[in-house]
Amino acid sequence: LSSHDKQSVLDTQFHEHTWRNDHEHMRTFSTTCNNITIKSSRDGRRLPCRKCRALLEDQRFTRVLNKDIPAQENHKYTNRMYRNQVLGEQYASVKRLKELIEEVCVSAQHESDSNYTSPFVSFAQGALRGKYQDHQVFLGLVRAMVQKVERQERGVGMQNFAYAPAWDEFVHIVSLHSPRAHQFLSQHFPARTRQSLRHVSL
Repeated sequence: LSSHDKQSVLDTQFHEHTWRNDHEHMRTFSTTCNNITIKSSRDGRRLPCRKCRALLEDQRFTRVLNKDIPAQENHKYTNRMYRNQVLGEQYASVKRLKELIEEVCVSAQHESDSNYTSPFVSFAQGALRGKYQDHQVFLGLVRAMVQKVERQERGVGMQNFAYAPAWDEFVHIVSLHSPRAHQFLSQHFPARTRQSLRHVSL
């Protein structure tokens, strides 16, 4: 089928839908819902109208209800036609995930190139899985750098800056061994001054 014919088939299927899902409120309604029902349950809740109740006898609806929920790792195989790209992009923008998702998409496009791996995506995925829990100094540096840049963007100074204990201890050891090394380190990474380190119990 041509792209036009495929779209015509999808349009026909759309108009044959007998129910619609309200994902935000976790509800399902018949496409011919009567909208208003005067019947109430004992606890005062409005009962579904006759058309919505009839969905429970719809074979297509019950088949969908009886389908197993796919495992989390299999969600990536969901057909593109069932992914709402507009809502997905809106959600990503609101949650400040748009750039990360776009980087993942670029990585997916380069899957055939075994030499291409985005280190930023790999790190984010690994950090979320706890892959770097044994590298607390490194994680402390990452947290400090992220916080520093965010403060700079907001025009906020470094007062009351919270450093991770492992990173603090690392900087303190560097300072004890070599003040010049500490000075060089501080020029490139967020770190306490030697004076500040004297007032911190590590």
